[in-house]
Amino acid sequence: MKFNLKCNTKLLVSVNLAMLVSAGGAIAQIEEIVVTAQKREQKLSDVPISIQTLSGDYIQRQQINNVADLTQVVPSFNALNVFRDQLSPALRGAGSINDNPGVDQTVAIFLDGIYMGQTSHISANLFDVERIEVLRGPQGTLQGRNVTGGALMLVTSDPSDEFRAKGDISVGSFNTRSFQGLISGPLVEDLLAGQISASYRKSDGYLDNKATGNDLEADDVWAYRGKLKFTPNDKVDAVISASYVKDTGLGSESNIVGNSGLSGDPTNGATLTDLDRDVYQDIDGERDREFWDITSNIDFHTSIGTITSVTGYLESHSLSEVDIDGTSLPSAAVLDQDDELEQFSQELRLNAEWERVNFTLGAYYLWSDQEKSEDLAANFTEGHLLAVLAGNPDAPLFGPGLGPVDITGLHGYNNTFKNETTSWAIFGDASITLTDNWSFVGGLRYSDESKDYSSSCEDTGSNAAFPFISPCFVAPVVIEDEESWDAVSWRGILQYSLDGGGMMYGGISRGFKSGGFSIDDVTTVVVRDDYIVDPEYATNYEIGAKLALADRRLIFNPTIFFTEYDDLQVTTFTHGAAVPRPIVDNAATAEVFGVEAEIMANPVEGLDISVSYSYIDSEYKEYLDAEGNNFSGNSTTFSPKHAVNAGVSYTVNLPRDNGLLRFDANVQWKDKYRVQPQDDEQSTVEYQPLFNASVEYQLPGDSLFSVLLWGKNLTDERFSLGAADRATFNASFADAIGGVDTTSLVMRGNAPRTVGITLRFGY
Repeated sequence: MKFNLKCNTKLLVSVNLAMLVSAGGAIAQIEEIVVTAQKREQKLSDVPISIQTLSGDYIQRQQINNVADLTQVVPSFNALNVFRDQLSPALRGAGSINDNPGVDQTVAIFLDGIYMGQTSHISANLFDVERIEVLRGPQGTLQGRNVTGGALMLVTSDPSDEFRAKGDISVGSFNTRSFQGLISGPLVEDLLAGQISASYRKSDGYLDNKATGNDLEADDVWAYRGKLKFTPNDKVDAVISASYVKDTGLGSESNIVGNSGLSGDPTNGATLTDLDRDVYQDIDGERDREFWDITSNIDFHTSIGTITSVTGYLESHSLSEVDIDGTSLPSAAVLDQDDELEQFSQELRLNAEWERVNFTLGAYYLWSDQEKSEDLAANFTEGHLLAVLAGNPDAPLFGPGLGPVDITGLHGYNNTFKNETTSWAIFGDASITLTDNWSFVGGLRYSDESKDYSSSCEDTGSNAAFPFISPCFVAPVVIEDEESWDAVSWRGILQYSLDGGGMMYGGISRGFKSGGFSIDDVTTVVVRDDYIVDPEYATNYEIGAKLALADRRLIFNPTIFFTEYDDLQVTTFTHGAAVPRPIVDNAATAEVFGVEAEIMANPVEGLDISVSYSYIDSEYKEYLDAEGNNFSGNSTTFSPKHAVNAGVSYTVNLPRDNGLLRFDANVQWKDKYRVQPQDDEQSTVEYQPLFNASVEYQLPGDSLFSVLLWGKNLTDERFSLGAADRATFNASFADAIGGVDTTSLVMRGNAPRTVGITLRFGY
């Protein structure tokens, strides 16, 4: 691995620092942020890990509507949405793009302390968020399961002891309209406080489906949350929360670049870095998701410390339909998914503080049950490659390919996956003050995981002798298995507090991700006998600093890390089959070297400057996949070499007390990166610069009302976020034997330029 660092943001950072050095006069200190990343309240500047924090107000002003939108403001965070309701998050190049219930995500998401095992079930909407803490690198000691890559901590606001209300109403491009509202306050003085919040977002969609006349990527999301805060005495604090999300909408983008086969659908010269806004899908696609949960966080303040109970129960049901082939051919390839999840978790921990020691002891339990069903149906046309190969007597060798021809019926199959997970752990973590400046942080966790998995595959086509689409055409296939794993994860950090404020740290941590099962259908078993995925281990070496300079007008948080992965779980796609299918296997070893930095500055009153930067140099040191492909030496997935988010905000009071104006602008850019380990065009995302800006006017006096004009992706960049080759469904026999390139890349892209206006009150 080459550890060369060529920072494209050097000039930008230098200019900002020069502004700080020359600035004088008014003092505008940067406010201290309080986080709970280590299971207790701490100032961000005291936490010896790499962490980036986003406030609720920032999330609102940046129009961050869901978890996937965080990729635009957190440089080291990436996410893949192959389908709208299938989110795969990644941090520092560690992520998984497989949604099979038998394997877990590499980056964990926690909602008010509750582990969300299948992240697609909470990606619908972000609302009532007080802050988001992005914890980078292995967090296996305190944060629960499967955090070899990192964790996203979503923290919602609690009921207030005083009445408060806030909300916003927005309208924007593509007939977007939305609102969010919150009311909070005491119900019984000094005993019970309550809060209720609601969110709604609806849009017509930003893609024009020429085949059906409808707009795609439309939103229709309702979300509600209610909370009760119970404080019967000074010994007990309890917060009970319940939420419900209903997410329906029309259309999931299947945009074609390349040969659209027999359909005659024009591609209009689109490329992976310049996608069309017109698509030609015979199936619009749809989704229908419901999510509800109930959680409790109870603190018992005792003479030995605070005992905390965190309990969570959730259920989720997701239905979706996707046009796989992306063409106007009737039912050429349609995927229907039905996904149900039930989960319960319980954590008990003791936080105590002695004279020179602050420690946490705890136990954790999780049970989840998930069942997912997939139905793939396909039909073909005259002259279609597979129709000819199947021996259809009515298929001309060089047919025009313009009309559907049913070749003895529809072809397809059903896959059903079931997985029951039981996990428990005990853990301890302590911060020990050694001297006035030196302290040591250490932690240990023992985890035990078991999974009971089954996978079944059944042909659903009328032509049982058509194996190109149905992998279980001979007979129904059922595979059942049960496995368990255990591991010890740990960390040790040495921390030095600077006399003038701030600190430096260096440490080693070890993370563990559970093993699993990679059985998407019988094809997996045909390709390899071993369908059990080994656990993944990450050992992270890290040094960093949290520096407050110039009387807290400049915050500088740099981090350097080196992570070694053993048995890294990687998703590849089978290429021997007509329809490529995902398989998760283990790369023997991988290494990631990186640099991260956050700079926040207030050079003069009203001016805020921020720069977040990430550099990653990664490599599979040894990786031979299930099909014998050697990816050793390739960079790991989700690893842009350079990524930067730079923003500036300026607030000015208008003359004669006529209110104030705030101007915000930021740019996000990332180097190209892979979403699959192989070297090909479809596996690479070439991220384009995204410019966002807003201007907000707050009414004069003590008014709580403001008007916000905003724009996202103002230069209207449209690029692929991951593609799949669907030549199997789209290629004609004539093209295949005539030497014509039959590559047909189908993908989803980012949202185009959107602008809008928001009326805010109570912020």
